[in-house]
Amino acid sequence: MIETVAERLDAIEQEIFTKYILSDGRRPLGQITHKLNVRTAYDFTEGLLRGVSVGSGVRYLSKPVIGFTATGTTDAITRTTVYGAEQVFVDLRASYSRKFKVTGRNVTGSLQLNVNNALDNDTYMRTRLSSAGEVQFYRHNPPREWIVTNRFTF
Repeated sequence: MIETVAERLDAIEQEIFTKYILSDGRRPLGQITHKLNVRTAYDFTEGLLRGVSVGSGVRYLSKPVIGFTATGTTDAITRTTVYGAEQVFVDLRASYSRKFKVTGRNVTGSLQLNVNNALDNDTYMRTRLSSAGEVQFYRHNPPREWIVTNRFTF
């Protein structure tokens, strides 16, 4: 069977991808095994704090695959997966809601403050390494973010 140049290049590219980019057919670069997002809130329904709500959340990202190393000959290649760092983010929320009347209509007004990444996890994240262990790509986590929302429902 005669192959064209394009067919042979495709075969070589697939072989390189299988042998070097994927570690023994496992997870590709950037893959994260586990993600967890937990949120909770408590609403005060009576007393002095009636209408107040407070909440928090935790976001967890497990170690991503950031690179592979390959050593040896073409017959006996040893591949090792390199992982990045785990990430944990804490988010906070506080709000106040109140019902009142405007021109005879029932209106609910609320004011809410969200603080994303409250612990200011501004870590420098390696996202891809070369086979020599040099950083090819990186990112910084988003800084602490303050969001104020005012809403009226009628």
